[in-house]
Amino acid sequence: MQHPTNPDRRNLQSAAVHLMSLCAALEHDIPGTRLRHLIGEWTHREYPLLLPRPSSFSLTLAGVAATPPEARSEAVLTWAGSAWADWSAHHERVRGWVSDALPGPSGAA
Repeated sequence: MQHPTNPDRRNLQSAAVHLMSLCAALEHDIPGTRLRHLIGEWTHREYPLLLPRPSSFSLTLAGVAATPPEARSEAVLTWAGSAWADWSAHHERVRGWVSDALPGPSGAA
């Protein structure tokens, strides 16, 4: 979620789907194996350009990569939470997409 955002259709899909996957994982406890399947379902839709984009990021993947291997799993979880928080201006919209896209009442997994 830290790559450039532009109006190219594939970029719009990428930004939206990756934010949806962060929301689904962090707020709905959906495991990675299920997310991989859902991402495939979510990709082929139209999404808007999400502006404003965060002006900076709390933690980058470069910071995760610099973490010692034994601490990397925790660093990835921290990065995911910070990336989701950095996009807080769009949480309600993304939550709505996730709710609409997940089966069951109110997006229950």
